[in-house]
Amino acid sequence: MSEAIETTRPTIWFAMEFHGNRDPMFGGSAADWALYQTKDRREFMAAAEAQRRQLVKAYYTNPTEAAISGEVYSKRGGSIRALAVPEHPKFSPSSIHWLVGQFHVGTSDDDLRAELKERGRKITDLDALEQMLTFALMFHRQNQHLVREFRL
Repeated sequence: MSEAIETTRPTIWFAMEFHGNRDPMFGGSAADWALYQTKDRREFMAAAEAQRRQLVKAYYTNPTEAAISGEVYSKRGGSIRALAVPEHPKFSPSSIHWLVGQFHVGTSDDDLRAELKERGRKITDLDALEQMLTFALMFHRQNQHLVREFRL
């Protein structure tokens, strides 16, 4: 008799602020903004403004981290939610997982990001690159946790 093995897909998250109510096309005031990474900080803004400024969303390795960051950066007092990022069609999380496995668990997060940015320098979609780097950080933290757990 075979058993079903439950697996979960690796997921990264972003923060969304829901503010106002009803559709603005019909007299409402709803303005739902995502949290984006600017040069020196993070800021909630409309997608059109972020696209004009060529910004990428701020991605997180877990929903708690996304929600807390959203609360910190909220200026409008809207409802903050952590939303899962759909899988990007340009890369697979399993390939990022394999690549991160080639790094030592003692590698710093900054060094890991720098090395992967160098390897991905031909990627022109900055949002895809940031998602890849966030997946890499998530897998790196998982590897570090395993080493601590097994006292290796």
